Amino acid sequence: MAINRNLKTEGIVLSENRYKDSSKFLNVLTKDFGKITINAKGAMRPKSKILSSSQTLAQSKFVLSKYNDTFYIIDSSYIRGYNMYSNNIEKLVTALYFSELVDKSLMQNEPNEFIYTFLESAMLKLKETDANIRIFKLAFDLKYISYLGYRPILERCVDCGKKPTENMFFSVEDGGLICNNCLIFHDNYVKLSIENINLLNLLLYTKFSDLNEIPNTENTELIKLDKIINSFIMYNISVDSLNSYKKLMEIYSL
Repeated sequence: MAINRNLKTEGIVLSENRYKDSSKFLNVLTKDFGKITINAKGAMRPKSKILSSSQTLAQSKFVLSKYNDTFYIIDSSYIRGYNMYSNNIEKLVTALYFSELVDKSLMQNEPNEFIYTFLESAMLKLKETDANIRIFKLAFDLKYISYLGYRPILERCVDCGKKPTENMFFSVEDGGLICNNCLIFHDNYVKLSIENINLLNLLLYTKFSDLNEIPNTENTELIKLDKIINSFIMYNISVDSLNSYKKLMEIYSL
């Protein structure tokens, strides 16, 4: 089979898996080819030229070759990586959560420059933000799952179309709000206050750069909303759980 050479793109390493003694297989979200698998030969050698470019969260410019369904690195130019968050463990684990979520939710070899640009922007804004990191993460979740085509219905009851009131509930399986009158048609749901609903709508549509203007919310309420939206995401991408999410919950409980 012919080998495609000198394929140029930018990419963000979503995950890495050791291969033999000194190599890795990388899952990389690229600007031009979508999520791809790269065989990073010799990446773990101390003097490897691709050492920095082959670490999770690293963003680089790549020159690749392709044989069958696997890409190989011909050359790379490191742009930035996890050291952006070296002074803030919550930001670092949140960035790892972003990368794991994207890795587990995207199919291979389906170009999507919009998702690449969105993840790149989120990583950079996370570094710069003074906003509550839990609010930032929740905003990311709502925007990302909406971009995948699963936007939660937060402006009306999914059954009758009633506008939100104090007696509203959220159903993961049905994808949004349920009013008190329609509960009889559903089995699993969680009660939301009107403040909860307003916050979720605000986070869905507010730019990352403006999140610091959102008023503080009680930590217990943020964790509650985070768990609801996480369940909604896992349900729609057919994944049981993410390791990085468990680590975030440990940090939130401190």
